[in-house]
Amino acid sequence: MYRMKRTAADAALTRQTIIRAALRRFACDGWENCSLGDVARDAEVTRGAIYHHFAGKLDLLLAVLADRWEFYTCEFFAPRDAEGDAKAYAEGNGEGEPEAGTCAQHNGEAVDGDSAGDASAPEAGGAERYAVAKSSGADRVTDFLATYLEHLVTDTGFRELAVVSTLVAPRALQADQGMDEKRSGIALWGEYIDTALRDCGDALRLPLEASRFTIMSFIHGVTVSAALQPKDLAEPQGTRGIAEAIVHGLMSAD
Repeated sequence: MYRMKRTAADAALTRQTIIRAALRRFACDGWENCSLGDVARDAEVTRGAIYHHFAGKLDLLLAVLADRWEFYTCEFFAPRDAEGDAKAYAEGNGEGEPEAGTCAQHNGEAVDGDSAGDASAPEAGGAERYAVAKSSGADRVTDFLATYLEHLVTDTGFRELAVVSTLVAPRALQADQGMDEKRSGIALWGEYIDTALRDCGDALRLPLEASRFTIMSFIHGVTVSAALQPKDLAEPQGTRGIAEAIVHGLMSAD
């Protein structure tokens, strides 16, 4: 009997299906109660297929964390980066989500490129420069926070990732094991936020490091809240206002 040869694309799709099913099961069942049999059932694959792609339950958890944080990092930043990076993100797999490892992540230079087109513009006066810097940098941070909050409120997959990252992973992972991907993603967020805050210049009420700490503390706090008390999250229409209030509090009233 003729058997169809599985392609690399088929294998990648199966791997992605398993990861998504595992995210749901880890979030719903926790580390101890999640079984690979349940993951296989939800993914509509065999246990053998899971072991073909992953060494075991811990390896699958690490893959879930790495894959989903990479995807959402793209989701939060690519549409706001330079046009080329945003285009690469949009063309990731033809359906709005980049394949694993193909994310067009910014590296700081892409963010700076947002304003590259203004290089030939006449230099503004002091007050005007202050207003432009305050607007451009503050708006970018506000966009990021609003998008992050909106995903926590409306995106079940992102709330599941919040649960797995804050409640499940610490029970499964020793000290620093397996968290490098998440840390690198958070470091990327810090670089993006730093770049935007520098654009605010003297408009910042606090030093840059304290301003970044304030924003990152809010992100960590709201993520834990989404995992522990999701019913307390704001309504979708309120996420932008919350983001604006956070950023406004960092800005000088002058």
